[in-house]
Amino acid sequence: MKDNPLMKYSEQLAVEIERLCKSIDKKEKNKHIKLRIMAIYDGKLMLKQENGIWDLYYHDYLLYGENYESCLKRIVGTENFHSVKFDEKYTFIMPREERLTLLHTLVLNDSEIENYNSSEYKFWPADQLRLEMKSSIFSPQLRRDLEVHLSRLEATFSIFLDNV
Repeated sequence: MKDNPLMKYSEQLAVEIERLCKSIDKKEKNKHIKLRIMAIYDGKLMLKQENGIWDLYYHDYLLYGENYESCLKRIVGTENFHSVKFDEKYTFIMPREERLTLLHTLVLNDSEIENYNSSEYKFWPADQLRLEMKSSIFSPQLRRDLEVHLSRLEATFSIFLDNV
């Protein structure tokens, strides 16, 4: 398998983390900060169902007093931390809340996926995501993420599948 560009950590992620923290302005600091990670395995996006709605498997809020790096490690685990790639910062507006969202990508391998309980998640191929993208089975924020990133995810899926 060739090196996957999404799986490179080195100092690139550390630089992105520092840049990201500096880019959060005073107005954004008052928003709820949510980290969302698009986990990809075998060319498919990993989702979990909560209360009948599908969403990204990895997502959580930055807790009070927690720094970005420790939050990311808490969400994906220290063993997966170095494989995370930052994608985008955006504000997601809901009726009672504004979320400053930090979107990431994580490519999982066979050994990492063995640790998951298969009843908690489902892997969705790009064609199924595209077909269901506007339906209410996905969370509003996942629909937004798919609208913006599905084409890029499809490219990532094909890179993954070409390198296997």
